[in-house]
Amino acid sequence: MTADGSGRRQVTDDAVFEYNPVATPDGRYLVFLSTRSGKDCLWRTDVDSSHAVQLTDDFLGLVFDLSPDGRWIVFQLPNSSGKAALYKVSIDGGGLVLVADRPCVRVAITIWGFDLSRDGKQLVIARGGQSADVLLISEVK
Repeated sequence: MTADGSGRRQVTDDAVFEYNPVATPDGRYLVFLSTRSGKDCLWRTDVDSSHAVQLTDDFLGLVFDLSPDGRWIVFQLPNSSGKAALYKVSIDGGGLVLVADRPCVRVAITIWGFDLSRDGKQLVIARGGQSADVLLISEVK
């Protein structure tokens, strides 16, 4: 779409919620959250809206981040203990990879947001419950 609003193109047109779109750094894909599978999940589509791929079977929260090279999407899911953990999935789909297990030690603490460094090697997390703090994780898996 141009600055004056002309040239816009509908990318999705489903009778579901689709939100928080992010373009990959190379401009090939759009990553977004959608309820088209019946619950919130991460999806990826080509920018011409073809070839939509469901990347996750579940999702927790509204926040996800792309790696600087656009090959990975980092997002939040509960771990086996039900506590918040961060995982990543390839832009092409496939299995989940654990990035940070239990950055929130207590169930009552929530991950409010996170961001990967430009080199993809560090992760900063904002977390909290009744109070909040920021946590830096080096050497991201």
